[in-house]
Amino acid sequence: SPSHRHFPAGGRAEAAAAGEARRLPVAVLQQPGQLRVRHDRVPAHVRPLLDRQRPGPPWPPARPATADGRRRLLAGLRQADGGYGPAPGHDSHLLYTLSAVQVALLFDLRDSLDAGAIAGFVRGLQRPDGSFQGDRWGEVDTRFSFCALAALFLLGLGDRLDDLVDARAAGDFVLTCANWDGGFGTRPGSESHSGQVYCCIGALSILGRLHELDVDRTALWLAERQLASGGLNGRPEKLPDVCYSWWVLASLAMLGRLSWISGERLLRFVCAAQDPEAGGIADRPGDLCDPFHTLFGLAGASLLRLGGDSLKAINPTFCLPVDCLDRHGLRLPLWTGD
Repeated sequence: SPSHRHFPAGGRAEAAAAGEARRLPVAVLQQPGQLRVRHDRVPAHVRPLLDRQRPGPPWPPARPATADGRRRLLAGLRQADGGYGPAPGHDSHLLYTLSAVQVALLFDLRDSLDAGAIAGFVRGLQRPDGSFQGDRWGEVDTRFSFCALAALFLLGLGDRLDDLVDARAAGDFVLTCANWDGGFGTRPGSESHSGQVYCCIGALSILGRLHELDVDRTALWLAERQLASGGLNGRPEKLPDVCYSWWVLASLAMLGRLSWISGERLLRFVCAAQDPEAGGIADRPGDLCDPFHTLFGLAGASLLRLGGDSLKAINPTFCLPVDCLDRHGLRLPLWTGD
């Protein structure tokens, strides 16, 4: 994907990559004879862009979702083991189980979830060393440690973590994934990455163990992710990407070090990546917008609180609106220690 292309960091490389990304979609779409598009499979956010390049009437507007429709969606993704898959008929996985819980909270459908079955699914994926595998196939990753603990907390089971899983071992495993540079990897000894830092700090936040970190060392590694463009990258020598507006900022917010980067410069980068016609946000200026980067661009901008009350306050651990968590009686106090 564009967000994982390997380019060295630096002003010229960033400008060249952005220019290439701007040219490619136009060049391809202006030659319809060389590209066959299954229009019925084109994502809704891309359709306005293609409409300008093809003859005929535009696609009909998407029908608004209903509460019953959302319940049916969640029910169709639920698997017999208590977890949720990404689509009907797919295996359950911790990533999508957390997503299902988040969606249910956002739309006040918590009563449609079987908390006991989900807790059983999560518990069955913890390994003896405290780590969690994502599904029955056995891949271990610190993302899954966060997903497991976050799902249980958002189900209202935060005060029962020690009974449901080995919470002490879960935190110990996460701490073994810390690197000398202050970052965290997918497993012990793996390369530091901003997304993994977010997952590890989030897991330790839920467990109340942030005080065991070298906070300033980790915050410095995160602050060094800001480039001359104002954008943030995921690891050294990579291009900036809007999604790291969330992973990096949320991590700094949980550590109480949000002021360690320039929020104004970052916000300018995020706004430059917004499509002026479609409205969505891309990974970087000139690329096609998508829901993934739109979400994380807006969520990161919310953490900066530079736009007054134009954006809802977001909880940095769960990427959910604070008022959503309040509605469900879920409170995780932000760590204020040094």
